[in-house]
Amino acid sequence: MPVTGFRAKKPRIEGLSVAFDLSLSNHDKEEPRSPILHACPPLLVMSVFSIIPAIGVGTGLFSMDIAALGPIFLAISVIVACGLRLSCLKMPMIGHLVWASGTFYLIALIVPLACAVLARTALPYADEALSQADQMLGFDWMAMIHLYQAHPIASEFLARVYMTLNWQPQLLLLLLCIFRSTPMVYRFLTAWALCLLMTVALFPFFPAVAAFDFYRINVADMPGPIMEYDWKLREIMDGLRNGTDAVLGLDHLKGIITMPSFHAASAVLLTWGYWSLTWMRWPFLLLNVIMIISALPIGGHYLIDIFAGMALAALSIQGANHIHRRIDNFEGVRLIARSSLQAA
Repeated sequence: MPVTGFRAKKPRIEGLSVAFDLSLSNHDKEEPRSPILHACPPLLVMSVFSIIPAIGVGTGLFSMDIAALGPIFLAISVIVACGLRLSCLKMPMIGHLVWASGTFYLIALIVPLACAVLARTALPYADEALSQADQMLGFDWMAMIHLYQAHPIASEFLARVYMTLNWQPQLLLLLLCIFRSTPMVYRFLTAWALCLLMTVALFPFFPAVAAFDFYRINVADMPGPIMEYDWKLREIMDGLRNGTDAVLGLDHLKGIITMPSFHAASAVLLTWGYWSLTWMRWPFLLLNVIMIISALPIGGHYLIDIFAGMALAALSIQGANHIHRRIDNFEGVRLIARSSLQAA
């Protein structure tokens, strides 16, 4: 007799799902009874980020351009609050989308400011150690960049894929809300926030100016589109570290982290998010594998940065699933207790 539930034709797919906890149980797919509880984890992580710029300003190490940043933070905070309110009313899909979009951009605003403040710790640059780690892994960064330079068409393609990080998260949140995969909206944002938290926590211990600077790659020798910001990273880092750049403003709303690579981490997180949409799995798996590869020649990352970023993403996924399942269990216990009291 056949064994019920056995799927012999898809062992690799199931293995991938188990390894990264990609699939959600039927209980996990249910609409949350209390959206506000599920919204708390990413907002709490965001509050931790906000403490860092507050300390930097409070200690006098930095000042903040309130005129430039204040209206942006206020507007996005209002959007987050409106989203939470709408999700509790009879417009859950719109509410979840508004809340998720606002929370995503609020995190995106706070994290770079936190990194700018943490750069003041001014530990020695870790580029030499990161380069040595690559060598221990048997990876020749210069051979890779020479191969990249020799294929301008491929270089153009990799650059375009690298920049898909500018729209992939927003599209994912939109699709998850449209197809009412609400639990995944909350889990994705929690995992995103947790991964950023760990990335930022490691950043002061591994400050780096990227492989372009370490290997003295001339920007004129790079084919295809380039991220000009990467060639200014040493200037930016030096200004933050020595105190000559001490006003937090719009110019600081860009990433300065090399190790770990959040581009690699985000590729794993996005693959996980799109995996919950069956018809989107394989195109975005392929896209994000290429994005991980592109982080080496386009983002100037070392190979060890890539591995570290992917590891943090896997930990964040497990953490987000655990947190929201605990919230689900709490909601279930509370519902049972309420029903018992009403029956009594």
